[in-house]
Amino acid sequence: MQKSVPPGGHPFLWNPLLDATIVLLEGNLKAWQAYEVESARFIAKRMGATIEHLRALRQCCDVESANERQRTFFSEAQKDYAEEFGRLLATGYALSIGQISGLTKISEHRHVVTCDPAPRSDTEGPAGRPMPEAA
Repeated sequence: MQKSVPPGGHPFLWNPLLDATIVLLEGNLKAWQAYEVESARFIAKRMGATIEHLRALRQCCDVESANERQRTFFSEAQKDYAEEFGRLLATGYALSIGQISGLTKISEHRHVVTCDPAPRSDTEGPAGRPMPEAA
């Protein structure tokens, strides 16, 4: 079994699959947190705009002014959604680059490996243990 000793650290069993899983899960946690914050900010902005829109509609005295207010509201909403889509894409891109660099660091990690000694004969396995008999 391979053991790794990072510089100045404690020995641990080296498992690249486990290391990659940890990096990916950490990335997923960061992604969820980033998307939650961004989503909450956007929802609050849109809810505030809806409240202001309804207040403005309450003050409209004729159909033409109400229609104009509706057009303005939907135009602003369309612009906000397009901007939010761009922010989400940028957030996703930044997070994916972070995950890729984390996985790259795993593959570049230098390990000090110690292994069991090689078998001494055809009947002994690693560390002098007897080989299992073939069935």
